[in-house]
Amino acid sequence: MTLQRLDDGGVRGLSELVILRQVMYGLMSQMEANPSDSMPKPCDYFDLIGGVGTGGVIALMLGRLRMPIGLAIEMYVNFSKEIYSNAKTWSIIRPEKFKASVFESAMRDILKSSGFPGDVLMHEDDPKCRSSEASIKQSLIQVAQNIELDHTTDAVLTWLGYQKNEWLMVFDKADDPEVDLQNFFPPCRHGNVIITSRNEATKLYAPMNSYQIGGMSVEDSLAVFYKASQRGNTEQAAAHDLVKELGYLPLAIVQAGSYLLYNHTEQVSQYLERCREDMLTYMAEVTRPRIDSYSLSVFATWKESYEKLNPRAKEILKLCGVMHNSRIPLSILERAWKNLPNISEVDTQELQIFLQLFITDDQIWSDTLLSQTINTLRSYSLVEIIGQGKTLLNLHSLVHEWAFKSSSIEEQKRVLSCAQQLFSCLGEQDNDYNDVAQWVLHIKALLNQLNHPCDNYQVAERLARIFIAAYWWEDAETLQWQVLRSCEETFESSHPEITLAKSNLAKTLHLNGKLLEAEQQQQQVLEAYIQSFGNNHPETIKVMSDLATILHASGRLQEAEVVQQETLKACIDQLGNDHPETIEARSNLAKTLHSSRQLQHAEKAQQEVLKACLKAFGHNHPKTIDALSNLAAILCSEGQLEKAEQVQQEVLKAFTDLFGHSHPHTIEAMSSLAKTLYSNGQLEKASEVQQEVVKACIEAFGNSHPKTIEAMSNLGRTLDSRGQSKRVQEIQQDVLRFCTEAFGDSHPDTLQAKSDLALTYKHLGRLREAEQLQQKVLKTHMEAFGDSHPKTIKAMSRLATIFEGSGKLKESEELYQQAFEICKKEFGSHHPDTIQAMGNVAMILDKSGKVQDAEQLQYVVLEACTNEFGRGHPETINAMHNLAVILKNNGNLNKARDLQQQVIELYKEEFGIDHSDTMKATFQLATMFGQSNRLEEVRQLEQQLLEEYQEAYGSRHPETLNAMSNLALTFSHNGELEQAEHLQQEVYKLILEIYGINHSYTLNAKRNLGLIWQRCGKLEEAEQIQNEIFSAHTMAFGISHPETLSIMNDLVVTLQLRKNVKEAEKLGKQIYKIYQKEFGDSHPKTSHCATNLANILEQNGKKKEAKKLRKQICNICVETMGRDHPLTIAAMINLGVTYQKERKFKKAEKLQQETLKTCIERYGIDYGQTIDAMFNLSITLSELGYQEKAEYLGRQVFEICQKHFDSNHLKTAQMMAGLAITLRRSGSLEEAELLEQQVLEIRKRALGSIHPDTMRAMINLHKTFKKQGKKQEARLIYNEMIQVYRAGMRSAENTL
Repeated sequence: MTLQRLDDGGVRGLSELVILRQVMYGLMSQMEANPSDSMPKPCDYFDLIGGVGTGGVIALMLGRLRMPIGLAIEMYVNFSKEIYSNAKTWSIIRPEKFKASVFESAMRDILKSSGFPGDVLMHEDDPKCRSSEASIKQSLIQVAQNIELDHTTDAVLTWLGYQKNEWLMVFDKADDPEVDLQNFFPPCRHGNVIITSRNEATKLYAPMNSYQIGGMSVEDSLAVFYKASQRGNTEQAAAHDLVKELGYLPLAIVQAGSYLLYNHTEQVSQYLERCREDMLTYMAEVTRPRIDSYSLSVFATWKESYEKLNPRAKEILKLCGVMHNSRIPLSILERAWKNLPNISEVDTQELQIFLQLFITDDQIWSDTLLSQTINTLRSYSLVEIIGQGKTLLNLHSLVHEWAFKSSSIEEQKRVLSCAQQLFSCLGEQDNDYNDVAQWVLHIKALLNQLNHPCDNYQVAERLARIFIAAYWWEDAETLQWQVLRSCEETFESSHPEITLAKSNLAKTLHLNGKLLEAEQQQQQVLEAYIQSFGNNHPETIKVMSDLATILHASGRLQEAEVVQQETLKACIDQLGNDHPETIEARSNLAKTLHSSRQLQHAEKAQQEVLKACLKAFGHNHPKTIDALSNLAAILCSEGQLEKAEQVQQEVLKAFTDLFGHSHPHTIEAMSSLAKTLYSNGQLEKASEVQQEVVKACIEAFGNSHPKTIEAMSNLGRTLDSRGQSKRVQEIQQDVLRFCTEAFGDSHPDTLQAKSDLALTYKHLGRLREAEQLQQKVLKTHMEAFGDSHPKTIKAMSRLATIFEGSGKLKESEELYQQAFEICKKEFGSHHPDTIQAMGNVAMILDKSGKVQDAEQLQYVVLEACTNEFGRGHPETINAMHNLAVILKNNGNLNKARDLQQQVIELYKEEFGIDHSDTMKATFQLATMFGQSNRLEEVRQLEQQLLEEYQEAYGSRHPETLNAMSNLALTFSHNGELEQAEHLQQEVYKLILEIYGINHSYTLNAKRNLGLIWQRCGKLEEAEQIQNEIFSAHTMAFGISHPETLSIMNDLVVTLQLRKNVKEAEKLGKQIYKIYQKEFGDSHPKTSHCATNLANILEQNGKKKEAKKLRKQICNICVETMGRDHPLTIAAMINLGVTYQKERKFKKAEKLQQETLKTCIERYGIDYGQTIDAMFNLSITLSELGYQEKAEYLGRQVFEICQKHFDSNHLKTAQMMAGLAITLRRSGSLEEAELLEQQVLEIRKRALGSIHPDTMRAMINLHKTFKKQGKKQEARLIYNEMIQVYRAGMRSAENTL
């Protein structure tokens, strides 16, 4: 506090004023004010000004009359002359120095010269110049004096009413609700009145012309802070945090700035830290100097208002102080009052005393009393009302903190106890989700204020139930652990309260994904029930059922099934077949059988459930309809999609008739129907139904309810399948916004929404955004739940997936390994989550080229799945399939095929021959045959698959169309190009008709057609269609999306074939740069792209550049993936071909020998890359003159191709052409001619006469004819080539 003391005495008084004037000059200099600026007033810099004698007069002038120092000196000089010239003669009897009449006259002169009435009181009504009733009257009387009217307020107001000119009247800081400003308005219809007030009720004076000033912006807050503190733009981060901490409140910011100006050695960050520790002390302090003239601190201002409140308003304000400062629902007060009679286990004494304030004499709740109380708080700007329909209160963050911390410790304890009792009495039934979601924010704030467990375990349990209803399972779990510990401290170990606490905790742990802990608690509950009631008691049976549910959720379906069989038997024995508990037990068993893919058994069990429901409840009972819905779900899994759809339509109609459109049961039925339509390929219908589901959910639950969010996510998935990826992104952004607004950033639903959006960014090719968003999700999970929480592990795995898609295989592998180690440590080696995490590691090792490590680990995964789930479990079958894929990539094609055959047999055994999983596994087997070059078997399998899909789903289902497209591509690989083109055009036509031109399915079908045209030699058509696809993908996903880049690669190949090498090189370099930027040099896709670019450079005559790039690719592949990885082998093969073309045959031979050896050792002689390596080596040996070795290898390669490919296959033709060259060199001209004739016929038939490869075959045959001396035949073939050239084929011209 800054004080000014003034001594008595004429000359001393004047000298004090002169010294003070110099102090004011010094302040101007310190504030860097302009000389032209007015000098600061002392009243703005001293909290208290006092004096004795004439020093008291000076104090009144400077303080009460707020005079500037210059005027005060002038007034004091005049005052001194008058009173000292008429001083009394001093005597011991009458010691007064001045005559009273002279002193009073001099003081009146001072008052009048300052604009005050001569009889105004020196007592200040308010320490700040506010518009109180007294100050308003005083100001009006001063006006009356200045214009020589009667010294009354009425005289001034009447005078203003008669004025023809415009006038302005300002009521500044008119905060007092007791003052009626209407009494001070002139009686006229002209003039201008401005009222500034914190009292919201003052807007009634001008309803159409009132403006509410919101909080300052960050920029304005910082500007005020820097002006008040005079620090320049220093410590920007700390300053930003400080103004945020102060809620952007101007008075608080000025107060903080003034403090820092005065305490110039203290850092902003230090002040911020101290404020956070003790805001009450710092905001109660006033420091001078400061840039405003306000004399009270922030908290003192509110305290002054608080003292004027009635008891009801004070109690409401205190209660709000222990809740969250925003969206405080007043409806909870009446709800708690109504529920009080039903609450017996919780002490509600404090709450009852509080609620009695709002109860009438007839013991009826009074909304009027509550409304009046809130209006009182609003009149002092302590609270703000928001919301429509339901009244919600907002408090400024500093008001909120002051309301709690300004009370005594005992008072704080009382209010905290009252708040706990309040939330404990809100009830558990029929609570609206949106209400509950609001309550949890306030309960969390309350628990943070407590700093200790709840008052008693019953309170904690009731609060936990509210958290569960709001899906805040982590907080519910924390409270229920408190409940359990409290019960264990209070009761003996066998007490029912302990068992109940464990049971509730087990359910919450289950919801929270902590299944192992849930199982442990539930096992203890079961043991307690068996000990207390025996095995067959209904309560024991119910506990057994709950245990089975946890086992089911843990993926331990065999154990769950065993427990549910026991539960069902006990129910039948004790209660009979038709008892509701027995029906429920059988239904749970059917669900487990369904999940374990025992679909026939599941269907049979569910049929029994339905039959029992019909008998026990009738057709239209909700349980009967539920049973019918569950049966539909099983039919859907069995692939009986039309029947499932029919049943679900019945379910939907029944629920709609029974409950109406917006009931949760009806909404769930609509959602199930949409899923079946989706599975059946009816995507447009599915999205229409899902849009209805979203609309119904919003009506029933609101935007932020988990069911609404789930419905929006399902709609997004369907729209994604329809190719509307941008619409999906918009939906997920809406979901994220709703979650953030309702729950905040760290709520599980918000985090899930962020994670889903990250995955969508990945699918859209926005990999960096996906990565950044998922990293934030993972960081929040770690901070909120810890490293070992299942949700954290899931977030970790999803980030690893995004890294994998971005080509960051090392980072992906590290994260998958980390997740695996955490699972193993927390859950054990045999836990389903651990096994899944181990499988993820195996697959990323495979993708990273560490195929041997991957194979070894995947065998462990398969063994663990077999032991934990059984051989026929979906997880086990999937593990077998993944092992088959790894074996295939590792070159063990025979083992891979055998294992995949087992996978198919298991799927057939478990689900049937026409199940989607069975057919997908069959397609995977076909791809393995394709890699072994067993193309005839591939074609047979794919034709069989197409027939099965057509029979199961019809000709227009997405799976059927995909099977047709795969078969068309197989035809093209097999050299059956006409059949391939015809079939793919049929696919394209159907997909275009069903999905429209811009759907992803349509674009994919169009792309496959372009590839087939490319192989057919229809290069102009291929280029045109590929340009169209490229434009569509770029517009939809951007140029960096993996799909867009893949399409660009297709176009590059077409440009190469059309000899447009400049455009091919330009596009190839563009693709390569994007891959380098998005994926890095070591990513397999970047290596593949670099290989294509090297081919283009070589074709364009830039051989040195091409060779350098190939060496670089080879080195990167060896370093990152090892010498025996397929990509490394491909790079070595290409480099060997480069050496061939440079005629460095010795170098080529050495590299090709090494490559061939690696291929045979790792993959066997029938592998595609082994065939290529043998072929290239045979050509090199022929060039080196080793014709015998070259011929041996050439014949071996030719025989392998004849074995695996059709005799008319293009691959066979390629090997024949190579062998023919070797034979020509070795002098076996007749056999060479025979082979070349066959090559020419195959290529003409497959590619057409004008294809470059066909022309190459003509050239080779022409050379053989010439060497044989067959001039006539040579002339004929030459003329044929000329005709092709004259037809305008550029490719023929370049080749010739």
